[in-house]
Amino acid sequence: MNTKTLMYILKRIGLALLTVWIVITVTFFVMHAVPGGPFQSEKALSEAAQAALEAKYGLDQPLGVQYVNYLKNIITKFDFGPSLKQTGRNVIDIIADGMKTSAKLGLSAAGIALVVGVVLGAVAALRRNKLIDRIIMVFTTACISMPSFIVIASIIRGY
Repeated sequence: MNTKTLMYILKRIGLALLTVWIVITVTFFVMHAVPGGPFQSEKALSEAAQAALEAKYGLDQPLGVQYVNYLKNIITKFDFGPSLKQTGRNVIDIIADGMKTSAKLGLSAAGIALVVGVVLGAVAALRRNKLIDRIIMVFTTACISMPSFIVIASIIRGY
C-alpha cells in the first residue's frame, strides 16, 4: 500500500470520526435545549423525587460536565448510559436489540440484491443492445430512482 492510499484511508477514518462526534454533540445539546425533561409525564413528581432522579442520573450537574462525562463514557467504555424511559435498561442494549432486526433485514436485502443484480447483469451482458437488455436497464433505473418506501410498498402489495 502506497502512502497516497494510506493518507486517503486515514483521512476517511478521520472524517468518519469527526462526523460521529458532530452527531453526538449536536444530539446531546439539542436534547438539552428541548423544553421539558425526561422525568416529566402525565403524573407530576414531587420536587424531591425529581431532584433525586436528576442526582441519580447526573442531570443536576452543569451541562459542560454532563457532556464531558457522556463523551468519556462513550470513548472509554462504549457506554451510552442508562435509558431514562425504559427503566433498568442501558441505551446500548436497546440499540443492540434494534440492530438484530436491522442486520437481518439488511443482510437479506443485500443477498437478494446481489443475486438479482448478478442475474440481471449477466442476462443484459449476454443480450447486449437487444430488447431484454433495454427492459432490464429501464427496470433497474426505475428501481434505483424510486424512493425506497415506494419500492417496499409495491413489493408488499405484490404479495
